[in-house]
Amino acid sequence: MDARENGALSRRPQESGHAFRAKHNIARNFKNNMMMAKSWLPHPFTCRHCNARLFHHESRDTCCKGGKVSFSRVDAPIELQQLFLDGSAEGKHFRQHIRSYNHVLSFTSIGVHVDENILASGRGIYTFRAQGAFYRNIGGFYPNDGVRPRFLQLYIYDTDNELHNRMQENPQLHLNVVHKLQKMLHQFNPFVIRFKQLSILPNISECSLILKERPSNHHQYNLPTAEQVAAIIVGCDADSMDYGRDINVIHCDGNLKKVQETKGY
Repeated sequence: MDARENGALSRRPQESGHAFRAKHNIARNFKNNMMMAKSWLPHPFTCRHCNARLFHHESRDTCCKGGKVSFSRVDAPIELQQLFLDGSAEGKHFRQHIRSYNHVLSFTSIGVHVDENILASGRGIYTFRAQGAFYRNIGGFYPNDGVRPRFLQLYIYDTDNELHNRMQENPQLHLNVVHKLQKMLHQFNPFVIRFKQLSILPNISECSLILKERPSNHHQYNLPTAEQVAAIIVGCDADSMDYGRDINVIHCDGNLKKVQETKGY
């Protein structure tokens, strides 16, 4: 055996796990001339009760518990079905950039801790890896002075210019497609209708939320106990708790402020 080969073999076990993965990561070190093997998954399974499409090894109880749970049929609007079947340049652009169209029509923004080490590599297949909890952030109904409306605000603020304001999010999208999708949401989406109703309610001049603890029991979150107030915290494992909980409070002036979960008020 060549001395260089012997030295290389002796050094391999000493490489850290991170260094080894970085060197042999196909996504980071992707080359166009690299030979790629194609694998075909088995044909999806169709549930005979609800017609859900399931992967080959996916549990048959995932969709409707084998017919025990019944869902009312919800048909997509005809206009939306036509966009998926449209063979014109407009239809193809919609299907190719469907995530961008979804973004300009979304109610909320994404809050997540992104792994910047993968994004910073800039090579290979684009990889978005999130750490910890994945949550959605809802701001106030109205934008601050000098700030253009975004997300939920587009549905209830300056509605006469809603389409124009929405196109500012991504001018590369087709105006006619965005207009069709926007019109469908206003007509069929119950959340759009509900939020528009909430936006016309009289302004609340002052609102206070006071949390008090019982001195005899410091180690439990006992209040509030009213049934109307609830909190659902998903994925609170040891790793995600290092970042703490993300709590936003809306001031009377409509601005958002992040507060620490352990801070007293």
